[in-house]
Amino acid sequence: MHAFNAWLSPDFPSVYSAGKSLPHWFEPFATRMLPELGFYFLGAIFSGILNLYTAPTDAAWSWYAASLGFNLAHIVFSRGALTELRYVRKVEGAGEGNVEALRRWLRMNGWRFVFSEIPALFTAVVAVGLGMKSA
Repeated sequence: MHAFNAWLSPDFPSVYSAGKSLPHWFEPFATRMLPELGFYFLGAIFSGILNLYTAPTDAAWSWYAASLGFNLAHIVFSRGALTELRYVRKVEGAGEGNVEALRRWLRMNGWRFVFSEIPALFTAVVAVGLGMKSA
């Protein structure tokens, strides 16, 4: 379950009416969330660079570098995400297309999570473990 489930549910009275409402709801949501997401992303990149600088062993350094690389891989999905978000937020001609764009955006974020976020977390945990072992 996620915050967008109601918009995608087949039980929703009408996908068309959901699509007409979605841009008006999503705009303030995105406006509030983008600065926070940017802060978290930049924090992850900054901490990854600091970890490379302070890594106690070569083995830990390699795992920290991998973690930073996976964090940066998050950017690979940005163009597609921004394209879909533009369609979600489109007011003119709003309808089923907005809901479909939201569905594509969520699916893309699922793949991003699998290929970027999970490996970044795993490699960071291994790096911390190696760093603690050598200390």
